[in-house]
Amino acid sequence: MAKPLLDLAGAKTWSAFAKGAACLDVEEEGERISLVPTKNLEPKEGFVDDLSRQIVLEGSARETLGASVRRLLTLKP
Repeated sequence: MAKPLLDLAGAKTWSAFAKGAACLDVEEEGERISLVPTKNLEPKEGFVDDLSRQIVLEGSARETLGASVRRLLTLKP
């Protein structure tokens, strides 16, 4: 089931994929978008929300969505 994902990521196993993976929850409520980064606890524990780094975008700030997503996915906690 995960083989296509592993192939795209260039990983041979789920464990290898999970060690380097980043995850971000995106929630939209009307004009508000919440970006909640997660901490990677690796294969056995999965991901847990890191609310201390959450970004909320409203109104014209929504134009920065792409940059905000990139920043959260590339910066280490």
